[in-house]
Amino acid sequence: MSLRARISLSLLLMLAFSVALNFGMLRLVVQRSLGQLERDMAMRSLTRCTEAIHSEVRHLDTFVLDWANWDDTYAFVHGRGEEYAAANLLPQTFRNAGINLIYIVDSAGQVVWGQARDLSTGEEISLREFAGEAWPPTHPFLAGPAAGLFPTARDPLLIAARPILTSAGEGPSRGALIMGRFLDEASVQHLGEQTQTELSAWPVVRTARGLKLADQSLVEHDAAASQQAILDQLSSGEPIAMHEQSDALLWIYTLVPDIQGEPVLLLRAGMARPINVAGIVVGRYALLSIVAIGIVLTLLTLWLLQRGVTRPLTALTRHAAAVGQTGDLSARLELRRRDELGVLARAFDRMLAALQQSRAELQRANAVLQAEVNERKRTEQRLERSLVELAVLFEASRAFSQLLSPEAVGQEIIATIERLMSWQRGSIWLRSDANNELRLLAHSHLGLPADALQAELAQVRGMVARLGDGISGWVALHGEAVRTGNVKADPRYIEADPRMQSELCVPLKVGGRVIGALNMESPQPDAFSEHDEQLSTIVAVSAAVAIENARLYQALQDHASRLEETVARRTAELMQREAALRAANEKLKELDRLKNQFVSNVSHELRTPLANIIAYLYLLEEGKPEKFKQYVATLNREANLLQQLIEDLLLLSRLDLDRAHPSLSVLDINEVVSRLANDRSLLIEKRGLSLQTELSPGRLLARADSKMLLQIITNLMTNAMNFTPAGGTITLTTGMRDGPPHVGQHAAVRSAPEGKNGHWAVVSVSDTGPGISPEDLAHLFERFYRGDAARQSSVPGTGLGLAICKELADRLDATVTVQSQVGQGSTFSVWLPVGEKPLS
Repeated sequence: MSLRARISLSLLLMLAFSVALNFGMLRLVVQRSLGQLERDMAMRSLTRCTEAIHSEVRHLDTFVLDWANWDDTYAFVHGRGEEYAAANLLPQTFRNAGINLIYIVDSAGQVVWGQARDLSTGEEISLREFAGEAWPPTHPFLAGPAAGLFPTARDPLLIAARPILTSAGEGPSRGALIMGRFLDEASVQHLGEQTQTELSAWPVVRTARGLKLADQSLVEHDAAASQQAILDQLSSGEPIAMHEQSDALLWIYTLVPDIQGEPVLLLRAGMARPINVAGIVVGRYALLSIVAIGIVLTLLTLWLLQRGVTRPLTALTRHAAAVGQTGDLSARLELRRRDELGVLARAFDRMLAALQQSRAELQRANAVLQAEVNERKRTEQRLERSLVELAVLFEASRAFSQLLSPEAVGQEIIATIERLMSWQRGSIWLRSDANNELRLLAHSHLGLPADALQAELAQVRGMVARLGDGISGWVALHGEAVRTGNVKADPRYIEADPRMQSELCVPLKVGGRVIGALNMESPQPDAFSEHDEQLSTIVAVSAAVAIENARLYQALQDHASRLEETVARRTAELMQREAALRAANEKLKELDRLKNQFVSNVSHELRTPLANIIAYLYLLEEGKPEKFKQYVATLNREANLLQQLIEDLLLLSRLDLDRAHPSLSVLDINEVVSRLANDRSLLIEKRGLSLQTELSPGRLLARADSKMLLQIITNLMTNAMNFTPAGGTITLTTGMRDGPPHVGQHAAVRSAPEGKNGHWAVVSVSDTGPGISPEDLAHLFERFYRGDAARQSSVPGTGLGLAICKELADRLDATVTVQSQVGQGSTFSVWLPVGEKPLS
């Protein structure tokens, strides 16, 4: 074999080895790394999809918990009243909450109320899984809280069940409240839009041969076989399965279990494969470049070696060394010979020329390659930006769900938009349909110094605009986004900052209802792109839901605060008066006990007249006509008793809310007492009691509210009548006294601290009842308190009469005192301030 052949063969072998080595490196290292990266991205994409389903289940479970832990639901299961169903279990409830199924089952498994509805038509539908009027005790929804997927013949249900308790979360449980939402094609598409994936789902069932699709008609015939293979792979324990649909598209599959852990749904997410496509293209270009360069170098080497090496090699070597040192490929050897040496010299010159041309070509190729590298970098930057945007959106969505104040949500929205795009002036407006206006929720102006920003925030805080004015008002009115690169040319624009040139405004919508607008401005023309509008719309969707939830939560908190305002105020007063935490804690426990006792007493007092009314109404329907007059009289008496009890409760409520203000005038106390004694004398005689009055001579004048004073004396007389046995005496006494109110030598107590000196008009109510023990006297004017004598006897009452007397006396600057001795009766006195001298 000739030297030329051996050299050629060696060069070809080296070229083949180099190509094979580079190809192997691409396959083993680059492609494997890209595949692992692609699998990791697929796992994250699928995790977002399953987490979206779990998030829907959690939101549904929270909604069910609000309904289940509700006194009205608790009472409805026990009493099965139609008012609850008529007020709450309406078709609008299904539509407004996006609920397809509501079932209420008592603790015995009996269905109290249940419906399933198609939200698209509003018609009631039948589900055989919820058929029947009675459920077995082992039913999974009766065993305790449950949430997740539940298979039905129609579509899988996102379902949640909670035990029915009181609003305080106390039992015993009276059953279970179950609500569900179909995970149909529209819901799956909505979840796909949330997670920005091409999402599909098919119900699966377990057969004797394993898992299979519940409805083969949902997929094409060719796809059914491949999906069955996917099901077999997932059934073997693999958490996910992947199918390469093409070089540019990857399908990722996983199984979603139901509430009992049984696979019920095959979930598929589609993911684009830009990394794989880019890897294939880069690999091809790299191999082609290596082969081309190797061929060129091999040919050049053969062309040079075929000229041989002789004596002129030295000159050629010097010439080559000089060229190597200077890098000047335009230099020539100028060896003009016709023999082999000349040929060699000319060949060397031609080699230099070829090298010069190759350098130029390499420079051009390098420029092309550099352009490709730059394009790849830009692609990677876009991909990184997309990943950052997704991360920001995910973090923002999680932050939105944790905030409970609309203002805090607004600030978080501003911060999120600041991380996603470039703008300078941003604001969030909330729509108020009642006033036909917009209210500013949040505002920011980037780039301003801290003091200037605070001044601007103080200036715009609480700003209100008319609905429809400006771009923000137009968006909030029409529910459509506006993006303009030249605000001066837009007739809807109202100038707030002359430097602003571009504006982007998107609506905040909840369930198709516009609740406000998210607005951004920039001093740069055409500053906002279509991509910015899409990002803003995505943020606006989550932000609108978060703002609405925060507003609902705040409204609920305000309502709860109003309901608890009285108890909180009393609790604060007690805690301020107590120096030690243990004493305050004991006081609160005692107040809670009295409140429970009050609820029990009120329930008893309400139940007794209501039961009598119902009984006598029945007698009016079924009884003897000659006794109708007697029945009507009894009904009237019981109704009056019920009315009096309710009026006491309403009066105490008005006093707590500070809505009862006295209308003071000069009254003749003797006249008030005489009139009241005449009104009550007949009732007192019917009870077997005697009434005596001991009025001061002449007129006894004092400044007071006549209605409040009558209420105080009436309550004191009612107490005396209730606790004085038949044959006893009730005495009304009036008189003028000096000095602060005093209580005498026997066991006694005041409703207020010791008063100031001066003249007092005093009205006293005395009885010959059993008297009051010293232990009860200490708590006599506390709400809900009833003494031992009242608790052990059948005397009606709720412990509010004397508390009302105290509250009314406080508003009249009066004092109520009591003297009592066990077995010798009691005397209650009302001290009305007159002043330094009697009134004339």
